[in-house]
Amino acid sequence: MHWQNIPPTTLLQDYGTWITPRLVLNNRVIGLLGLAEIPYQPMADASAWVLRHPDGRILQIMVHAPREIALVNHPDLPLDASQVVAIHRHFPGSWVLTCHDGQCESWEKAAQTLSIKDVPLLCTWLYQVAPHQLRQKPLPPDLRFERLPHFSRPICRFIQGFMHDALHQKIDEDEARSRFTRQEFFGLFQGDTLLSIAAVTRRLAHARCLSYVYTPSRLRGHDYAGLTVEYLCRHLFQDPTMQLVFLYADQTNPHSNRLYQKLGFEMICISKTF
Repeated sequence: MHWQNIPPTTLLQDYGTWITPRLVLNNRVIGLLGLAEIPYQPMADASAWVLRHPDGRILQIMVHAPREIALVNHPDLPLDASQVVAIHRHFPGSWVLTCHDGQCESWEKAAQTLSIKDVPLLCTWLYQVAPHQLRQKPLPPDLRFERLPHFSRPICRFIQGFMHDALHQKIDEDEARSRFTRQEFFGLFQGDTLLSIAAVTRRLAHARCLSYVYTPSRLRGHDYAGLTVEYLCRHLFQDPTMQLVFLYADQTNPHSNRLYQKLGFEMICISKTF
């Protein structure tokens, strides 16, 4: 087996069949290579590598950048701890990977061997839905779903609530405004009252990534988040070229995981950051 360095700019063109969905749905790979639309830009000095079997088969694709590595495993070829350690020594850096259940134990053992603490730092489930899988629930007549064109105090509070609940981060109004301007936000309303939000955070050739799904605790239990995500997906699937909508859900939050499964999303793999 040997690593082959390839130009990041030709990654999708030359390896698109293998990559989708293994690589395109990996958060950091997209960011490192700048594979998404503006405002995402490639990280300076990022390089792409392909690990090939002697018979020419692709076994792994990895992106290496200063102080960071993103590796997507082939589902049929899990790496053991010693192989992971060898890769880490050849390409020093932190790790971000998308893996399947059977591979996670090897990575955690490897991280411990490398004396990496707090393993894993972040663990989420990657979900995706295709048009034919999406739930079809009528929108109640007293509710409306629409794009949020302008930043407002209620939207600020919703973004701050999402950051606090999902990522345990406190952000001020300026940071919330900055995040609003970088994404495309949508909301569910009852009259003038904002009930729930969601945002399109990345645009790929035939897929969209959602995040910032948030309903305040006082409004939960009415399927507002489910309707927001469903109707945002319906909006995106109006484009006939759109094949997938995907998002990440906290493994420790059973409510969000049940919600996405109820909407028709299927869990594809686990995303772990070491």
